[in-house]
Amino acid sequence: MKDTNPLKLAALMLLLLFLALPLPYMAAADASPETLVADNPETFPLQVRSSEEDGLLGAEVFGVIEYPFSRTKEALTSPAAWCEFLPLVFNVKSCIHRVRDDRTLLTLFIGRKFFEPPEDALQLEYDFHVFEQEEDLLSILLFASEGPHGTRDYLIEIEAHTSSDGRTSLRLNTSFRPSLRSNLATQVYLSTIGRGKVGFSMTGTEGDAPVYVGGTKGIIERNAMRYYFALKAYLDTLGIPEETRFDARLNAWFDLTQEHPRQLYEMSKREYLSTKRKERRYQLELQGSTNQFQVNRNERRVHAVQG
Repeated sequence: MKDTNPLKLAALMLLLLFLALPLPYMAAADASPETLVADNPETFPLQVRSSEEDGLLGAEVFGVIEYPFSRTKEALTSPAAWCEFLPLVFNVKSCIHRVRDDRTLLTLFIGRKFFEPPEDALQLEYDFHVFEQEEDLLSILLFASEGPHGTRDYLIEIEAHTSSDGRTSLRLNTSFRPSLRSNLATQVYLSTIGRGKVGFSMTGTEGDAPVYVGGTKGIIERNAMRYYFALKAYLDTLGIPEETRFDARLNAWFDLTQEHPRQLYEMSKREYLSTKRKERRYQLELQGSTNQFQVNRNERRVHAVQG
């Protein structure tokens, strides 16, 4: 990347603060206390925590999906499904999947929150593994050993199993190992536009008001929750007719995030929908016809200028 503007670099590096080696339970000595973040924990328990240990940053979300294990399993074992729900997150511009040399690869194109052409985005290429698959248990690992600017050991891990009431219990773990350059960029962000932003784990109270974790842990907790909600939005809309399903997923993801506006609000729904509709077209071209992708290169540039 040729642009050395510190604020721009900080924004780009923050996009990488959500994805490395699996932690068995994320129970590091300095792990943030877990907290319930759902309005009704009796029917929809949802917990989040973060950890920083030996240079590895990670966050976990524990929840219960309102669908049977078989339905959740079908989605999680399909790379194509991952490329449907991951791009619901505002900074995932595109996602493509392919098989090469007996490896299933999934590439994420990561950019800033406004529209960017795929060729201007950062790329992270993951190995996609169905690590464990049983009648009532599933473990999926996405691993990338290297990322931009010296970052490494990116991991997205999901474990799912049947809950006692027929729904699906889920654990989503994201982690990565930052570099000196990414740490500096993060500090720039936290001292400027990221000042005052918080995560989900409670660190205490002030009067009757909760005090939430901030800093780097707040960043990675917010991103982990965005991925969790992306999967939930995907499952929530499987029954919708295909011709309207994509827009339904966009609306579902945005509405889920806005149940926690202090942590997850980034833009208006109108801006989010407009950006994602543009990006969807180019994702389909990336996954399909290379020639058509090149033909529309100039159009993407026009979209990028227009925002």
